[in-house]
Amino acid sequence: LYNILANIFEKEKKYSKAVLALNKALEIKSFSGDWTDDEYLYNGYIEDRISLFYYYQIKNPYKALEYGVRAIEL
Repeated sequence: LYNILANIFEKEKKYSKAVLALNKALEIKSFSGDWTDDEYLYNGYIEDRISLFYYYQIKNPYKALEYGVRAIEL
């Protein structure tokens, strides 16, 4: 759900809101089988996506590195 919301925000070029939506997905971190985000929660995809938003759109390389490292760790 939050991943889909982030897609919408990305298309609208509201990158800070996309990051907030993806962070909300990370807060869930539970597998219910009902959410479309579940397949992405544990493989580093969301962290990687947040890293790219921070690096390319928000221009914050420190946060980009933080989330990039998290993605690699997963």
